[in-house]
Amino acid sequence: MKSFLARGMAALVMLSSSVLCAQRVSVNEPTYLPEAYQGYPTTDPSSHTFSRRAPASYTFMSSRQPARSTPSPSDANVAEQMPAPPAAGPYLGGELMMGPGQYGWGLGRGAWGGHKVAADGCGALGACGAGCGPALFGSVGGLVMTRDRGDHVCFSFNTATPSVILLGTPDAEMPWAGGAEARIGRYFGGACGKNPCGGRWGTELVYWGVYPNPQEGNAFDPDGTQGSGTDLNSAFAFQSLDYNGGPILPLFDDAVRHQLQRSYEYHNFEWNIFGTPCPSLRCGKGLQLTWIGGFRFFKLSDAFAYNSDDADTVFTGTVDEATYSVDVQNHLLGFQLGNQLDYYCGKRFNLFARAKVGAFYNHITHRSFVGGTLGAAVINDPANFYDGRSFDINSYKNDMSFLAELDLGMNFQVTCCLSTQVGYRAVGLTGVALAPEQIPLNFGDYEGVRFVDSGGSMILHGGYAGLTFTW
Repeated sequence: MKSFLARGMAALVMLSSSVLCAQRVSVNEPTYLPEAYQGYPTTDPSSHTFSRRAPASYTFMSSRQPARSTPSPSDANVAEQMPAPPAAGPYLGGELMMGPGQYGWGLGRGAWGGHKVAADGCGALGACGAGCGPALFGSVGGLVMTRDRGDHVCFSFNTATPSVILLGTPDAEMPWAGGAEARIGRYFGGACGKNPCGGRWGTELVYWGVYPNPQEGNAFDPDGTQGSGTDLNSAFAFQSLDYNGGPILPLFDDAVRHQLQRSYEYHNFEWNIFGTPCPSLRCGKGLQLTWIGGFRFFKLSDAFAYNSDDADTVFTGTVDEATYSVDVQNHLLGFQLGNQLDYYCGKRFNLFARAKVGAFYNHITHRSFVGGTLGAAVINDPANFYDGRSFDINSYKNDMSFLAELDLGMNFQVTCCLSTQVGYRAVGLTGVALAPEQIPLNFGDYEGVRFVDSGGSMILHGGYAGLTFTW
């Protein structure tokens, strides 16, 4: 995954070198690239005639042409020979250019090549807003995502055939789950501002989250008869732990029912700035590169509860039931950089690839608990320094983590101020704590349980769709 994202980022950087700035335009020469409009009205506004102003140092006379002592009849009508701009309001030329969309950039209003464009057949989608076009954008959408399979951890087995796993982490894995996404931002600059080539930059706030339902897996006594030799046992020894006046292990071994519950939670917050250099599009076709930089906060929650009932198949909170649970919370905060590459297939449709990567400070909180209705189990080992301590252990750790995000998708411009997007997203994380990786080899090792294992990694991936509005 890391290698794939690295190659993708390198490709985006290489392609950025091909993005062209606006070409130099001579007087009276038509252009299809954004430029500062050179036309100025004559003293008679009602005439709707425009002329191009040349620098004072510009010489219209060629040394190879003799000077004319008398003006040509056409000289007096130079202004009338220039075509009048279309009646499109304050947008000189009335042409639509690629502007605000999924990432604040889709189709928008702009002086896309001056008034020559419409005459050349590039066309337009219509008008919205005023001035230099909509300055604000916002989007809402939905996500459907899942995560990659983690390591298979065994919780319960059949005593007659110990190699047969009756209950493990895959039995309560995260399914495909729904989520939501929203963003709001503002962009600045453009061809009608101080930047004559049409490049723009902007800022945005982003939130997206995935909300899976808790998952559950169950295992039952294989033959329905306790003590038959074909029984339901736990894979954990729960060394040195006493509960309700005796070892807690008999509540897990030779049980009637084991239950594994797992829960997951993902929340993402971002504040980014982004910028697009001078466009290299002609009539809405071509490649466009956008740079991205900002801050991200990402919360990853992972937890499980392993429950046992030594009397029946219904959990009612009685003293013959026991539980072992682990809950870890990862709070990642850091800076990220990235690029978005758009390929515009026309005025209404474009494909995009976006990659972001960053290093993050990760504050991890952890809780491990063994016990039941009567409270936590206690360590009963006189030789153990922590003899008498309850097994309700809380700890934390600060570590460095890495996160990379890749988006692939398409954008369709419905109107000047509305576009729709669909895409695929993959988020890879390393240096995170996951609940199954906190299970100790020895439950009597109090310090070992307190230590947070943050060497986990995972990939969260899936599809999304949404609408973007500009105003």
